[in-house]
Amino acid sequence: MELAKHWEPAQVRHALRVGVAAVLTYVIAEVTQMEEGYWAVISAIIVMHATMGRSLNAGWSRIIGTGIGASLSAIAVSILGQTPLSLGLAIFLTLLVCGYLTYLHEAFRMACITAGIVILVGADQHHVAHTAFVRFVEISMGVSVAMVVSMFFLPSRATAGLISGIASNLRTEAQLYTALITGCLEGVYDNNRVGELKTRIHTKQSANATLLNEARKEPTGLSRRRLVVAALVDWDLRVFENLLSLDHAARQLATEELHKRLRKPLLALAHATEEALRSMGAYVAEEGPRPRHSGPEADAIRSALHEVEHALVELRRRKESFSFGLSEVSHFFSLVFAMRETASECLRGFELLARLEQSDSKRRKQAAESA
Repeated sequence: MELAKHWEPAQVRHALRVGVAAVLTYVIAEVTQMEEGYWAVISAIIVMHATMGRSLNAGWSRIIGTGIGASLSAIAVSILGQTPLSLGLAIFLTLLVCGYLTYLHEAFRMACITAGIVILVGADQHHVAHTAFVRFVEISMGVSVAMVVSMFFLPSRATAGLISGIASNLRTEAQLYTALITGCLEGVYDNNRVGELKTRIHTKQSANATLLNEARKEPTGLSRRRLVVAALVDWDLRVFENLLSLDHAARQLATEELHKRLRKPLLALAHATEEALRSMGAYVAEEGPRPRHSGPEADAIRSALHEVEHALVELRRRKESFSFGLSEVSHFFSLVFAMRETASECLRGFELLARLEQSDSKRRKQAAESA
């Protein structure tokens, strides 16, 4: 029971898909009396990945790579016979062709293994051709079964993982924003905490980029909903870029004074922005209502931005910045710019979430009508 608590639904679904694909492939191999059906089962297991898009991409690469390896190995034997030289030539040509077809990079190793097995198992030129054909059929069958299972049995779409990744990043970015504001306005910059949060965000954004690429390889490509999710991924990158700018300023401002002249309006803007990031993260994770572009979260940001602008005008009117060094003034305006840009991105994020809700509503309506 304790072990079951650590199982995630996605892991369970993936395990079920792999098991079902392996069983179906084995049954088909037995019914059709394949010579070495275990190759089909092994291939089905190899190409099964956590998301549909990655499984389909790996499947097509495996089928094409297997065809290339099997064909080139048969050609090499027909020219040089079953010799070490033919083995080397077949592997060289296989790598060369798969390398030229760059989208087959995942099939490099398996294509070479196919070429090697065909040459090593075939007893003569006649048997090599037969072995090449049989091996291609066995592997293609296993891969095809895996691809069908990925599409129709508990399909795991990359978009779902993207949504989860964006929600996770929004929460972490809210924490990072708080740490940075505390660092510059309270004079307590926690380098270890900031570094940990930045690493977590960067890692998750890399994973999101991979998932987005996999989503594009799914049968329906980037639907309207996926286009909105893709826009959210780009938006999240911009938010993080602004936080990196804020971090650069916060490191310097922790020991400086000018920014404290605007402490109250900057704190108000910081609170409104942090709340917006948290509420957006909760909505994307389906744990809270959607923050609206005309709602209280947005109004708080607009009000805080107005206060900061008014305070800046007063600061310039009184020429208070003249008594500080150029470096400190530069750090101060970098801070204000980064905070304003982050707040503005939150307003843009509200609009993207509205588009996401519209696409979800339209999808649910279409599903209800078709049912």
